[in-house]
Amino acid sequence: MTQPLRLTQSTELLDLTLIATPSSDNSNSQEIQLAVEGQFRPQVFSLGEGQVKYGLTGGILQFHLQEAYFSSFSEEIKNYLPVIKFPSADHPTWKFALGAGADILETTLDGVPLGTITTNSPNWSLEATYTVGESDILITEIDGLWRHDLRPNKQAVLNRKIVLFLLESQCQSPLISFEMNEKTQGGVLFPVEPIQADPKELLATLEAIKNASSNNFLELCQIANLNPQLDFAGANLRGTTLRGLDLNRAHWSRVNLRGADLTDADLSESNLQGAKLSGADLSGAYLSNANLKEADFHRASLALANLSGAKLQGANLEETNLSQTNLNDCQF
Repeated sequence: MTQPLRLTQSTELLDLTLIATPSSDNSNSQEIQLAVEGQFRPQVFSLGEGQVKYGLTGGILQFHLQEAYFSSFSEEIKNYLPVIKFPSADHPTWKFALGAGADILETTLDGVPLGTITTNSPNWSLEATYTVGESDILITEIDGLWRHDLRPNKQAVLNRKIVLFLLESQCQSPLISFEMNEKTQGGVLFPVEPIQADPKELLATLEAIKNASSNNFLELCQIANLNPQLDFAGANLRGTTLRGLDLNRAHWSRVNLRGADLTDADLSESNLQGAKLSGADLSGAYLSNANLKEADFHRASLALANLSGAKLQGANLEETNLSQTNLNDCQF
């Protein structure tokens, strides 16, 4: 490899360009400077008689290398994207995530260095993917699909059903592959085409949720065919009523529960890392052995709650009501 190699892959939400530039070339080894360009942009999706505005809040940039390795990493990308997991030589993976309830990513990357790749072989390859999960999509606005005075529990389940549909149909992962050998150098772009998912079934489910006589969160999840423990990571559950529900071992990282009613709810052994719980009522809630790292409890009530064994590193407990709260064996 003697000249810079540049490959671009695009999806609805993201343009991603990798630039591999050789910095030295000798008989023993070669160093390649790897940089990234890209643009994160919001999208509008037409659904029935309405439309959904949405964007990304994070994702995972991951590399797989053959006959090569990252010998160093640059931290400059932290100035452009919210990095919550930094890579290592054994695991060259960046994880990005805005805080719960925050806005979407609308960022442009212009030749941001990622690090240096070293290879001792003329035959090496690199594969890069940017993967989006259900906690990385945020709906910013919904028009024409339901009345805005619909109760928060129904809005939360409706919103989540649409997010999972968008994840399946609109958010495929871009894949870029560099392949080098003694005679050729080049790259492979794998086509990324949105899946043509039929929205008719989704619209029928949305109608069933809107017209349901129940406002119980678990019953609405059953109508929507959603798993309450597994399908709400990063979800918007602001102002919902979850009083007394059994939600133990829920995977609800980065969920927005601002102002929610969680009195006497069982969230023991749940993952609520990075959750936004400001103003929420968790009086009497059971949070034993829960992961509450970096959760925001500003002005929340944890009166009479059981947090024994919970992980609270980095949590915000400013103005939190901790009256008679069980904090035995908590990790701060």
